[in-house]
Amino acid sequence: MIYIRDKEPDRAIKALEGIDKIYKDVDFYRITAEAYIQKEDYASAEKVLVGALAENDKDIKLRLDLAVMYDEQKQRDKAVATIKEGLTHYPDNESFLNFLGYMYAEMGTNLKEGEKLIRKALEKKPEEAAYLDSLGWILYKQGKYKEALTYQKRAAKKAPDEEEIVSHLKAIMKKLGIKKSVDEIIKEN
Repeated sequence: MIYIRDKEPDRAIKALEGIDKIYKDVDFYRITAEAYIQKEDYASAEKVLVGALAENDKDIKLRLDLAVMYDEQKQRDKAVATIKEGLTHYPDNESFLNFLGYMYAEMGTNLKEGEKLIRKALEKKPEEAAYLDSLGWILYKQGKYKEALTYQKRAAKKAPDEEEIVSHLKAIMKKLGIKKSVDEIIKEN
């Protein structure tokens, strides 16, 4: 973990190679995949995560790691398929629900279904900034700008330093013709 933190993926991989098989748990595979991702060796990271999921197909963190990696590589169809598989095991998992809903927003498809998924995630964690952001963004994608602003402001109040949340807020403000600064909007009730 120290090598990962210090952005020394080669040293991390070398250290991980010496781990005895009995200690190769889910965290081992997640750390190994992260080392490969830092090296931008996405094929190896995918191989590690897919292999780990074959042995631990119901592990939420492994599945999310794989889906996030696919999304970051703009392989959104693979990200969606990975999360949908997770939902077969955990149909009410708020992380999966939000992730899939957000993917739909980003892809501009299944927007109504995505909104339902995100709202279901928010029922479980109503104050989660990432979920509020997802709902604001999918409402924006549907042209529901005023409603989107409500959720996006809440998200930005909770996570004012999150670039993506602020970026989404700016896009909504622009559509609504709001000339105030983001800070002014966040401070409003």
